[in-house]
Amino acid sequence: MFSFDERVAKDIMVPRTEIVTIHQDMTKSELVQVLDEYNYTRYPVIEDRDKDKIIGVVNAKKMLQSIVAGREVDLRAYMRDLPFILEATRIQDVMLKMQQEKVHMAVIMDEYGGTSGIVTMEEVIEELVGEIRDEFDENEEADIQKLGTDEYLINGRVLLDELEEQFGVEFDEREHIDTIGGWVQYKTQVLDDINQETEVQLDEHTWSVLEVDNHQIKKVKFKQHIDKTRLGQA
Repeated sequence: MFSFDERVAKDIMVPRTEIVTIHQDMTKSELVQVLDEYNYTRYPVIEDRDKDKIIGVVNAKKMLQSIVAGREVDLRAYMRDLPFILEATRIQDVMLKMQQEKVHMAVIMDEYGGTSGIVTMEEVIEELVGEIRDEFDENEEADIQKLGTDEYLINGRVLLDELEEQFGVEFDEREHIDTIGGWVQYKTQVLDDINQETEVQLDEHTWSVLEVDNHQIKKVKFKQHIDKTRLGQA
C-alpha cells in the first residue's frame, strides 16, 4: 500500500520500445499475425506507423469474431479513445482516470508530448495485490529470479527502489534514473560498448549484463556479496 501511494505512472508503464501496436492500414492477414504472436487482449492503434500518434485502442476478442466470420475488418468500428497521462501522475490518479473513462489502458506522455509508454489496469492493480497471472502468462518470467545462493536474474525494468529494499543495497549516481537497466547503462557511459561481458561493481556486488536489445538492457545478473565472516559470527 505504501509503495502504491508513492509510485507514479512512469514507474509501472510498458516503455515505448516494448509497446506492441496495430496500425490503422493493416491488412486482415497482418492483424491475424500480430494477434497470434502476442496474445494480448488490447492493442493501441497508431497512425502513420508512428507511436507518437496513438489514436485509440481495440479489443482483440471483439475483432476476432469478425475475422473468424470472414467479414472485412474496419478498425474504427472497434476502436475506443484512450486517456493521455503525464509520466509523473500518481498511479492512484491513473486508476481513477481509467475508471472514470471505463478503459483498461492509458497512454503515458513525456514532457515533450511524445509517447513515453502505456499502462494497463492490470499493472496498476498488481501494485496493490501482487503479480496477476492468467493462461497467457505460463511462459512469463518473474522480474527477479533466484539462480543460486547469491545470484539473481533481474529484468532490466526493475526499479532501483525495489532492489534497494529487497537486497539492502544503495545505488550511487542514481538521480533521474529509475531502473537497474538504466543505471547499468549510465555507469558504463558508452552505449556501443554494452554487451554480455559488461559488468558494474558496487560495494563488492556485481551487476552483469545478460541481454541487450537495441541498446536497451533487458536482463541483468546480480551476484550478491555475502560477508561469510559475519554469517559465522551470527
